[in-house]
Amino acid sequence: MSGVLNLYFFGDLIESSDKDIMPTSKQNILYFKYSNNSYLNSFNISNNLICREKELFTKSINVFLCHSSEDKPVVRLLYNKLISNGMIPWLDEVNILPGQDWHLEIKKAIKRSDAVLVCISKNSITKRGYVQKEIMYTIDVASEQPESSIFLIPVRLENCIVPESLSRWQYVDLFDVNGYSRLLSSLNSLQLNNK
Repeated sequence: MSGVLNLYFFGDLIESSDKDIMPTSKQNILYFKYSNNSYLNSFNISNNLICREKELFTKSINVFLCHSSEDKPVVRLLYNKLISNGMIPWLDEVNILPGQDWHLEIKKAIKRSDAVLVCISKNSITKRGYVQKEIMYTIDVASEQPESSIFLIPVRLENCIVPESLSRWQYVDLFDVNGYSRLLSSLNSLQLNNK
């Protein structure tokens, strides 16, 4: 196969030996595209990526968003903000395909994640059901992480009580003026540790 190699990430051109190209966009996919419009390969970006032709290595942070369905609007905003800061957030309504076993996909996504943001609100702490099960599973996975590593981050979406089961982890207040930048500092520290 011959042609100009173009590299895309979240639809944005990262690198090309051709100045006149049109980006191809598809969320969560990295494309290696030749100028003759054939794809060399496409990968799910939850893994380390290697482009042998360019010797390019990239590692982004996979972030699972654990939340109550009632908090979906604010969690969607968080999802988009994380993407804009180079993270790879996992959100059920985006990442679970029709027909997939959502329970299994959520467990696999938590296991694969570099960090899990447990979004806490008055809704999530009083709600019975799957969100509580998801939090308990996340706590189990967190117990498998190396000591002093950041994995589970409680994120308060509003002023509310942090459940006892999450009280050992320092929380961040997303509603605070500096809350998102503090969260980003934690996630960026993971990025530095994963290089």
